[in-house]
Amino acid sequence: MVGACSNEATPQSERAAVTAPADGAPTQSAASAGPSTPLQPMNSATANTTPSGPGSANPAGSEPGVGGMGGAGTDAEGAGGSSGGGASSSAIGGSGGTSGSGGAGDAGTDPSSSGGAGDAGTGPSSSGGAGDAGTSQNASCTPARPHGSGRTRVDLQHDGRQRDYILHVPPGYDGTQRLPLVLDIHGFSSFATEQLDRSKWDDMADAETFVVVAPDGVDRAWNAGGLGSAGIDDVAFIRAVVEEVTSKLCIDEKRVYATGHSNGGAMTHKLGCEAADILAAIAPICGWTSGSCKPSRAIAVAAIRSLQDGTVQYNGGGIAPSAQADLDVWLGANQCADTPVVASHGDDCTTYTECVDGTQVMEGHPPGGHDFFYATDNLLVPDTIWPFFEQFALP
Repeated sequence: MVGACSNEATPQSERAAVTAPADGAPTQSAASAGPSTPLQPMNSATANTTPSGPGSANPAGSEPGVGGMGGAGTDAEGAGGSSGGGASSSAIGGSGGTSGSGGAGDAGTDPSSSGGAGDAGTGPSSSGGAGDAGTSQNASCTPARPHGSGRTRVDLQHDGRQRDYILHVPPGYDGTQRLPLVLDIHGFSSFATEQLDRSKWDDMADAETFVVVAPDGVDRAWNAGGLGSAGIDDVAFIRAVVEEVTSKLCIDEKRVYATGHSNGGAMTHKLGCEAADILAAIAPICGWTSGSCKPSRAIAVAAIRSLQDGTVQYNGGGIAPSAQADLDVWLGANQCADTPVVASHGDDCTTYTECVDGTQVMEGHPPGGHDFFYATDNLLVPDTIWPFFEQFALP
């Protein structure tokens, strides 16, 4: 069936109903903090159709491979304008004003782009500004990074401890085309293989051609939401997993996403707070926030908590703060406006679309208990979350 929070979901069939383990622990609501570095939806480049005025920024170039030119500075010491590169482009810095300096070319935003050098200033003692380096990676991997399809258990030595994760590679992987990566994080008392069997993220990966990693927590728990061991740095472990997978497989590092259920959902919240620099979006499922949350930048969030959850209660008062408290953390962190708000699928989902740097915050509240995540007749998380994820990429 189609997911309850998206009109563009890809249904997955033949889901097996299973029973989920109990999960949860007391926690307190997190404080919010404002972001600093922009996140942009994918395919956001615009064409340059009109010249910029003196000293202004010029839009992206109108042809592939050509960046727009910044306008000349007009003040005696003013810097010239700057421009963003178009598709696969280099930006060109603006001309200097009298005794001024040329503006720096901004970095191109598409694969293989780089910033251009600024033009020489026209007045005495002026010089062109240096262009910023392009930040996007190549669209393909050379040489190829081959890997067989299906599941593989991978051991990883981290912080003096033997850790592991399950790697699922889709049949469409050829080792040359960069694919997105989704982290699927298990709940308390569960483990990686069980999580994949229940979540069906591997099925979605095969259908949509992306890679999935399901990491294992120490003693089947994560140091998040008041559970797990306080001495285990699971954020650092997840960073190490992402670093290893992106170095060995052909992965698009700008499209890495995290989701997880229950204690894994609490871990997903924590990753959004502490590892926003490597994640384009997160989707905690029946998770909860705890402690301070100060993301390094705005990050897209899709948080789902079921209405009849007896473990992580939707209205709070049990082992976790309310879903509204969690929502407030991310609305504050992403500086979202109160409107517009988009409701979907019988009002089971609410999405705040006007947030800083192009992010969005979605709150889902389907019927069902703590185990709704695995039900065959209710919301199917990958069908709902993947269409949300694929809207976003790191800048």
